[in-house]
Amino acid sequence: MYFYRLSVIILKDPSAALQASVLFCFNPASIFYSSIYSESLYALFSVGGCYYLVSRANNIAVLWLALSGFARSNGVLNAGYFGFQAMHQAYDAFYLKKSAF
Repeated sequence: MYFYRLSVIILKDPSAALQASVLFCFNPASIFYSSIYSESLYALFSVGGCYYLVSRANNIAVLWLALSGFARSNGVLNAGYFGFQAMHQAYDAFYLKKSAF
């Protein structure tokens, strides 16, 4: 559900979001999601965190992305989303301030 909601926000097309969700569920690597493995928990926390980040619920996004780091060690790389968001906001602030003059 989080993947579908995130896809609707990013793609702005519910039909394409549904197709992306179905392809995500039935891809060849989805065997890891049906076994006892931490990949499904990591995917839930990562996609959920990205959904809340795009929805501007930053506190919840921090919690979900931190939990993805507990599920798998490469979840630490999800901190890059916040770095990108900070750089994007700084660029927008500088650009808007520069164009005001």
